[in-house]
Amino acid sequence: MKLNFWKVLGAIVALMVVVNGASAQQAVKMTDDELKVKQKLEQKIPGAPIDRVIKTSLLGGLYEVVVEGQLIYTNSEVTHLIAGQILDISRSPQERVNVTEQRMKELFNVDVASLPLEASFKRVKGDGSRVLYLFSDLDCPYCAVLEKTLSEMTNLTIYTFMYPLEELHPSAVSKSKKIWCAPDRAKAWEAYFASKELPKNAGDCKVPIETVQNLAKRYNIRGTPGLVFADGQVIPGALPKDQLEQMLQATAAAAAEKSKKK
Repeated sequence: MKLNFWKVLGAIVALMVVVNGASAQQAVKMTDDELKVKQKLEQKIPGAPIDRVIKTSLLGGLYEVVVEGQLIYTNSEVTHLIAGQILDISRSPQERVNVTEQRMKELFNVDVASLPLEASFKRVKGDGSRVLYLFSDLDCPYCAVLEKTLSEMTNLTIYTFMYPLEELHPSAVSKSKKIWCAPDRAKAWEAYFASKELPKNAGDCKVPIETVQNLAKRYNIRGTPGLVFADGQVIPGALPKDQLEQMLQATAAAAAEKSKKK
């Protein structure tokens, strides 16, 4: 059976709307040309959650289309879509670049200086010289794996943003409220991962869960754990200890170099 591409794509984006909700990208001013391309796309794919359209110089002027955290491409007439990665192979093999991957990092790189740290709690291990911003869910099994890894590390400051994924873990929100309302949030958090023991409180204090949810959507953090490093790079998943150590060192150096250039 031959599938109609536009119907399939329309079904996919419709599902993305249901699962992920409305787009939470910051409002970005687009040029007239970019707006026209966006409007044509919305006509051809009704309900597509298009965050923004960006004109580029790629291949004679392709347009980048950001759709729920994914990057696809179209032409000015919107007669074709490219759903995949663009590689720049004009350079030597050692210098070739994955253009799509590079742009994704630029588009969704986190401005760590603007993160609302008051919506997180802080843990300091050793001298705290390296920094990690963590979006985590109490009932996420991969978060539990990561917490075990973090317990074995030192010289690290962790800012934890509680990001309960209620559709996957129905009781995660109420548990998160109890953690946040505890006198020592960091201690309560680690105690839960160690023994599943929750603080004995009503969980009725003011909890910044909605703030964190909006923050996660803004930076395309759609699952847990979501790791944000010192240079603003976002990596999903429970990285193994050796890889996490490498990332912390490399991103700390990159952040320091970036700071020097300011």
